[in-house]
Amino acid sequence: MGKEERHQDLQRRDFLEGMLGAGALGAIGFGSRAAEAQAPADPFGLSQSVSTATRQDREEYLKKLLQILPHSPFFNKWLEKTGELPPDFDALPRVNTLPDPLQFLDGRRVSSREQWPARRAEILQLSEKYVWGTFPPKPKIDRVVVLNETHSKGFLVRNVRLQFGPGGKGRLRVQLVIPDGAGPFPVLVCNTLEGWAPAALRRGYISAGYAANDFMDDAAPLAQLYPEYTFALLPRR
Repeated sequence: MGKEERHQDLQRRDFLEGMLGAGALGAIGFGSRAAEAQAPADPFGLSQSVSTATRQDREEYLKKLLQILPHSPFFNKWLEKTGELPPDFDALPRVNTLPDPLQFLDGRRVSSREQWPARRAEILQLSEKYVWGTFPPKPKIDRVVVLNETHSKGFLVRNVRLQFGPGGKGRLRVQLVIPDGAGPFPVLVCNTLEGWAPAALRRGYISAGYAANDFMDDAAPLAQLYPEYTFALLPRR
């Protein structure tokens, strides 16, 4: 890292430490400046801090967090179901760059094709726990209902509803923006109905947007259809 890049990195850390506190920086990939100055050289970002937070400390942290964040009944239901607490941020490994996808959590390297499935499963498990929630097996789409179609100059907009899941009760709206022509066309998928239509059309792509963002989300009813999974609860925070 060059001198200028190093200076910018320290400025970012100072700003984040002031906003979030030194302990929380580890959760987003930054060690505090003070901690870094005291820590031994660790080019692989695997150094561990000593865990000092008790369960009571983590429970108090969660209470403060819930007071700060907007109320979310879905997220609160997930908390009640799982009993999950915030981690001890000071005990997390410091990773000052993006995590290496070819390095296991215990520091081992993925050195062969045969090792990749295990590392892939590890990444998936972490993503399901902290980001997406757990998912059911891929459901069969029982029906595709065309809601309406509008043709404009050079493209067709088709709004459809997918029906799937237990008893065909799952619903998901999708908007397809299809360029004129015989195709076949590649598809760019986005979790908003509008998708990336202008950029996709300019490049000869189909834009496929589905209703799964904060302002237009069809996932809420799915929590009742799949009560044993958390994908419709955890991401709603």
